[in-house]
Amino acid sequence: MQASFYDERPSNCVAVAPAPASASEGAIYAVTHVDVIPPSKDDCAAMLKKLAEDTRKEPNAERFEAWVQNNRANHFTVTETWKNRAAHDAHIATASTREFREKLGPMSGALYDERLYKSL
Repeated sequence: MQASFYDERPSNCVAVAPAPASASEGAIYAVTHVDVIPPSKDDCAAMLKKLAEDTRKEPNAERFEAWVQNNRANHFTVTETWKNRAAHDAHIATASTREFREKLGPMSGALYDERLYKSL
């Protein structure tokens, strides 16, 4: 906060499900920022809803949610919880994830920004 301004991003849900009691020991958390060109915002929201439905059926997915920023309707945040790193890596290889990323490419307004975290 000493080097830059405070960044607050109020958001509305695109695809949210009830939260599980708690994450597994060794869980991996992914936070992804997805920015698209404004005319593609509705298409991206629909794609994220489908990806959320497909992802929640994967055996080691613990949580998957997508949000859209209130003040920028073409900026999305995806939060995921996976049982472990192998589960996350398997998700990247699924047909639904590959399809989402291929369709997202031409409508992207910024680089796909995925960051992985693990509780200490």
